Amino acid sequence: MEQTSSRRGLGAASARRALRLAAGVPDASHQLAVLKVTADQVTQRWRCWNSNRDALDPSDDSGGEHCRAEAELDQAARRPEEQARTLNTVEEKLESCRRAHAPFVGRCEEITNTQRWPEEAEKEGDRARSTISERR
Repeated sequence: MEQTSSRRGLGAASARRALRLAAGVPDASHQLAVLKVTADQVTQRWRCWNSNRDALDPSDDSGGEHCRAEAELDQAARRPEEQARTLNTVEEKLESCRRAHAPFVGRCEEITNTQRWPEEAEKEGDRARSTISERR
């Protein structure tokens, strides 16, 4: 551990010496200043990129919302079609029931007419008897 801290101390000391030497050389100090400006620009662009990325992330969510809304609209558009198909099916079944029911209704009317005839004949017979009884 002591070796690591002494190495760090030597590294920091040599870096300071290099900076002092570089400060004395005009070309090296200019290069260091350009390097610092470049590093600042990179940092600034990185921050700008991150803020733009953060601004785009919510729009990715709205894209998902757009897809969900589009799916809901498609489903809503299909509902009337499904309802129309269901209604057509019900109407077909109803028509089939009407066709099956028509002979039944016809037969019921025949039976009712057949039952009325004896009842009417009986009433007519009763009237004729009462007319004959009155004449006597």
